[in-house]
Amino acid sequence: MKKGVKAMKRYIFLTVCVLALSIPLKGFSQELVLDMPSLALSPDDLLQLAPLGQLETNDTTAQCQELLGLIRKSMPEGIGNEGYLYRLLEVKGESWVSGFRGGELLDLLGEKGKLDGQIFDNKVGVFESESSIFKINLSKGELRYINSSRRFNFENRESRALGREGLPIVENLIRYLGVPESELGDIITKVLKGMAAPIDQKLTTTAPTQAQAVDMELETTFFISRMYNDVPVFNSFLIVGLSNKGEISRFRLKWPQLTLNPELEKATPISEEDLINTVYETVLNHIGCQDPETFKMKIAYVPSRYDTQDEDSSKEEVHPTVFSPKLVVFVRPEDTSQAGEVLEFDLFKTAQ
Repeated sequence: MKKGVKAMKRYIFLTVCVLALSIPLKGFSQELVLDMPSLALSPDDLLQLAPLGQLETNDTTAQCQELLGLIRKSMPEGIGNEGYLYRLLEVKGESWVSGFRGGELLDLLGEKGKLDGQIFDNKVGVFESESSIFKINLSKGELRYINSSRRFNFENRESRALGREGLPIVENLIRYLGVPESELGDIITKVLKGMAAPIDQKLTTTAPTQAQAVDMELETTFFISRMYNDVPVFNSFLIVGLSNKGEISRFRLKWPQLTLNPELEKATPISEEDLINTVYETVLNHIGCQDPETFKMKIAYVPSRYDTQDEDSSKEEVHPTVFSPKLVVFVRPEDTSQAGEVLEFDLFKTAQ
């Protein structure tokens, strides 16, 4: 009954508004008066009028359609192909940990000494010398090494970096590490550069001019990404720093066992249309209906933590990092005052 009264009140109110618009106002041309038949609406039509503020302009609608079209066009190959998606779950990643040759690796690095035997039992340990430190965590598939004595020598500012000529040294390190060759991605080489005053110039509080400054090449850095069957594995990599003398000054390996999230065992692929709609709604929520400056999508194995709790124990057991294939979206809005976003979307529905 209350709903009927409210509906009738709304109808009466809108009808009055319509009639008011049809009354010629003194001093105004009859041409400005709205024609009554064009406003003839039924009670049902009046009750279905959109509330103020929910109407979109044609321009906004067009921009949103362009964004939706961009998302649809940018979908990576394989989305919507169940055969391809299920193959993403067929992971048999190799482990380099079982073949870890710590003693030989120390020799390769030019370090004197031996690794503590407990490192191999506990899979965790540290080797230290006067100028270096080598941290080992085999359970996580991580190694970190740095030798401070091999840093850039500012007294020899004219020395040049090796650049790509140092690649054989890095490839030899990879062989000693035992990282599977099938999982090696692109190798990116960068020369770290700087500028300083000539060594014979007296120290002052004033920075050297462009003409006075000496260009320096501090070291060569190699970044090796990880791939599995041509799919990137995020947060898994090898970084190597080479001194200008061709010595390994530092490296970091983060290459855990590629294990899928157990929740994906009975998962089913999300349809392409559902994925497009989810991406569209999320991007719309972040940047609105604007044309993005950068918009990229790719399928990748994304790491996550998988924690379980034993039913017979209150103690929580934390398992090693696991991975899930996801759709990753990189979006940077045209409005430079807004930050870019990295968005992740599930490709599979897990059993509830």
